[in-house]
Amino acid sequence: MKFCPGYLWLSASVLLLNLSNTCEAATVSIRRSAVDSNFLESSEHDCLYNGEILLSHPLSLGVQTKHYDLAMHMLRSIHLTMDRVNGWPRCGVSVDGKNFSLAIQTYGDEGSVNKTLEIGSKIVNTTDFLLSGYSSTLVRPLAQVAQENKRLMVTGGSASSTVYEGRDHVFGIIPPSGSFRLPAFPALVAAGARTFATIGEESTQCSGTEELAIQFGFEFVGSAEVVDRAPLEDFQEAARNISKLDPDVVMCCIRSSYSLWNKAMRSIDWSPKAQVYSSIFGRYEFEQELGTDLAYNMGTVPWERALPPITDGATGLTPLEFYELFEEATSKQPPYQAVSHSSAISVLVQAIERAGTMETEKVRDTIASGFFPTIFGNVSFDENGQNKQPSLLLQYDGNSKLQLLSPQELKTNDFQMIYPMPTWAMRDCINLSPCTVLGGSCTMEGSCQCPDEMVSVGLREEAECVPPELAPQEPNYAAIIGVPLLAICLIGLGLFWYMKTIKTRADAIWKINKEELIFADPAEVIGSGSFGEVLLAEYRGTKVAVKHVLPSKNLRLSGMDDTRDTLSLDDSGDDIEQPKKKRGHSSWGMASIGLSSTTSKTGMQGRSGSASGRSSFFGRMTMFGSSANGSIDLKAMKADFIREMRYLSKLRHPCITMVMGAVIESKEDPMLVMEYMDNGSLYDILHNETFWLDGEILLPLLKDISQGCRFLHAADPAVVHGDLKSANILVDSKYRAKVADFGLSQKQQAGGAMSTAGSPFWMAPELLRRESSNTTASDVYAFGIILYECFSRKDPYEGDDLNEILRQVADPSINRRPPVPKDCPHQLAALMADCVAANPDDRPSFAEIDSRLNRLQADTLLLSDKPIMKNSSVSLFDIFPKHIAEALRDGRKVEAEHHEVVTIFFCDIVGFTGISQSLEPQKVANMLDRLYSKFDDLSTKHDIFKVETIGDAYMAVTNLVKDQSATHATRIAQFSVEALKAANETLVDVDDHSKGYVNIRVGFHSGPVVSDVVGNRNPRYCLFGDAVNTASRMESNSQPNCIHCSFQAAELLTKQGCEIPLTYRGKINVKGKGRMETYWVNKSRKSAMTVLTDVTEEMSSSHADNDELHAANGPPMHYLPRQSPAPKSAVDC
Repeated sequence: MKFCPGYLWLSASVLLLNLSNTCEAATVSIRRSAVDSNFLESSEHDCLYNGEILLSHPLSLGVQTKHYDLAMHMLRSIHLTMDRVNGWPRCGVSVDGKNFSLAIQTYGDEGSVNKTLEIGSKIVNTTDFLLSGYSSTLVRPLAQVAQENKRLMVTGGSASSTVYEGRDHVFGIIPPSGSFRLPAFPALVAAGARTFATIGEESTQCSGTEELAIQFGFEFVGSAEVVDRAPLEDFQEAARNISKLDPDVVMCCIRSSYSLWNKAMRSIDWSPKAQVYSSIFGRYEFEQELGTDLAYNMGTVPWERALPPITDGATGLTPLEFYELFEEATSKQPPYQAVSHSSAISVLVQAIERAGTMETEKVRDTIASGFFPTIFGNVSFDENGQNKQPSLLLQYDGNSKLQLLSPQELKTNDFQMIYPMPTWAMRDCINLSPCTVLGGSCTMEGSCQCPDEMVSVGLREEAECVPPELAPQEPNYAAIIGVPLLAICLIGLGLFWYMKTIKTRADAIWKINKEELIFADPAEVIGSGSFGEVLLAEYRGTKVAVKHVLPSKNLRLSGMDDTRDTLSLDDSGDDIEQPKKKRGHSSWGMASIGLSSTTSKTGMQGRSGSASGRSSFFGRMTMFGSSANGSIDLKAMKADFIREMRYLSKLRHPCITMVMGAVIESKEDPMLVMEYMDNGSLYDILHNETFWLDGEILLPLLKDISQGCRFLHAADPAVVHGDLKSANILVDSKYRAKVADFGLSQKQQAGGAMSTAGSPFWMAPELLRRESSNTTASDVYAFGIILYECFSRKDPYEGDDLNEILRQVADPSINRRPPVPKDCPHQLAALMADCVAANPDDRPSFAEIDSRLNRLQADTLLLSDKPIMKNSSVSLFDIFPKHIAEALRDGRKVEAEHHEVVTIFFCDIVGFTGISQSLEPQKVANMLDRLYSKFDDLSTKHDIFKVETIGDAYMAVTNLVKDQSATHATRIAQFSVEALKAANETLVDVDDHSKGYVNIRVGFHSGPVVSDVVGNRNPRYCLFGDAVNTASRMESNSQPNCIHCSFQAAELLTKQGCEIPLTYRGKINVKGKGRMETYWVNKSRKSAMTVLTDVTEEMSSSHADNDELHAANGPPMHYLPRQSPAPKSAVDC
């Protein structure tokens, strides 16, 4: 941490602050003899000091903060006071016959409260006494530091009693908050006031006001609560409510929105008989903002106009002299914090001199029992350490000048003040009209009361006195009526044009020209949505995901007849049709749900489960059907989308996907432009069998989801997602989860119809029964299902009949839910049960979910035992690529890396579950050790990078850590052949040869990936991308002792001149990928025919295509006839 020394130079007219931006000093020390200051009269005498008394003061100014000027005024006041103490003839602080100069060290120039307090904690023991900052936010923690270190602190920055309670080393110059109102009540009672009300926040300034007023005999008639800095409309509503109560007195507990309150009263032409402000009264910024509207307002201040005048015991200044010195040097009136901090130094100086020592405890006792004259008034302290001297009552006169009042100066009984509170009409007449110039006086109605020889004309600012002959004649009613009507029409047209312009400018923030989107040629598809593909594009140099949000213009509704609804399962691709029933005919009133299979993968290429549900414009199609000619009402849907974009563009949170804008052009289909997420969806990660998911990764993801939903639900009105699931949770490169597609599913449909948009397995039972529309509680239910997904890493109800499952979920008597996964910790099992409760009222809110997740530790979410490293001497360089290992060793951050094309190898042991059950664990471990040792040797031989082993699965990759562009597919193919042979030569049990040899399945694929290091405690080098999933699918769809590869890998093998033969397998169904063309590697045609015959029979029974049979009759160009003999021990495929 660096603290920059500053040098302050004060003069009577100019005050300069020169703060260095960079330095090496440990503290900010400012030492300067007061005799150099032009605040003092010139003198030929010099002062000699025996030492110095060091004070510490936090600046916390920050050039960009709103408190910068206030902090600087405080600092100038401190130096003014120190100059008076250090200069001739006082020459410092006298202690036991010796003189000590005052010195100051300041810190916290950067404007951060946290850093200021951090520095204060470090330097507290290097200073003699502590001052403080300008607000309770700074004072409270610094007071705790002072108390803990038994360091005396006198502050002029806080009136809050909680700062001082239990801290006998902390004293406050500013009286307690409530004391500011004490002088006002007896004066107002004496004037005859009997009813009062309050306006403002229920805060420190207003708390206790009602009880205090009642003690003096007032009747409290009510209050209007309005948040400080709220819109003018809120203040106007508060003014209307208060005016109906018609109180004699209004207590204004407003921190800073003074002018808004006055504008609000003026707008309804009402003001109370008397208005009293709380502790902000008399401040410089208060007067600057209100200006002439200050007239006749009352308030209390504890300083500046003390009667009789007080002479400060340390500086010898009266309040007026201090006021003039400060104003002469700065051209500003001193704010009360500047005065209070000057008085804090004065109290310290007087106490040290009276105690005759600088010993902390003796000085503290002197302050606690003493009475000190300061420019803040005569200061003494109560048992809590706060100034107990009363404040004074003041009122601004008609010229907005402060006047001191007392109860005797107010007329009694009829409640007429010396300076009566006029109506706004009378104010306008006084301030703006020529009435008083011509000898007239303004009435409460705003007219001019003229001398006998004059005639009054006009009202308010137009009121004046004129001779009778100049008085206006009979009014022209046509002009009186016509001109205002014309003006109203013109104003209306102007307002319409203005509002349209404002809306157009606001829309320009999120509207994107299609020319600004740069697509690859051909465009890279990263997913699919309800109305088309999701494409990767570049927008102003940033990768974005572009999604069509409306059907094409020639789309017609189909399949929506009167007899059937279609429920589309996006995970399996199956369409299950069920008879359409009228509402009420089902035993539970279950909804007929029409869903569109969608994909939202703004991360890696390929499928990532289903993602976005419905928007209000999509709801038009599903709920109201088509128009008379069968086409969709695209115009209405587009208007709905624009309205939603205006809403979405305002939502910003780290845990929700950012909507960057949309393409809205007359000749183009609307497109949504979203931020691009490098790691795809949570669904991708959960279904990536190669990704190790431990508590360090999973818990932050769950917290991000809850915080994102909490943010949406806290909006006013609440934003209900309506289609929350793992596929709609996207993950960025830093493994931060973000809630996606919330905006396009949150609105209710028109006409009061209930929206049941969503994915069926994630829909709450009340939605399935059509008893409710989407609510915050239904989002919580969906989160409970996501918890099941995270710990099972499966789809909900996987393999069960859809119709039957949904009926059991919706039926209250069955109340079926997904089982608790075996690896789910008990805390999250309980949370999952609460989230999927049958009664929506029993489900927790996301605020509660967030709180419960924050109480968990990452190590409680271990999903299974981590693999144990056999050789403890293995180094980072044996596990990670060299540049990654060096970064981890040096403690540097590892950035994610993109690789255009790599070839990924997977294999697993056939029948491993049976082997594990029949052998002792030690023998299973021995078998894996012997097998993987051979694989490791082969990987070294072929220069292949081993990624990891998980159980019986072995993963390796080429073209990742070094450039192998010309040979990477060939290396994997050769490695696969030799790995298969090595496995077939490895005994399952070396003690029992009858158990035979190891059989494996092999698969590989070529494609792009992203590599990164995840986790802190046990970092892992992982690959991400659809290529990883595809390679895994190639292995799982392979046959025992066979090598299986994708079309992309086979094509690369052909281009790289690999002599290993390829045999076209045909198109096969691949889970999560659909139909894919694949190849056998190093496989005889005879064996291929045998396998293909079995596959053909299986496909014929399921009405599938018979591409494989066609392939067997005539292999395509990718088949290479150069055969090489299979391993002797290998089983013929």
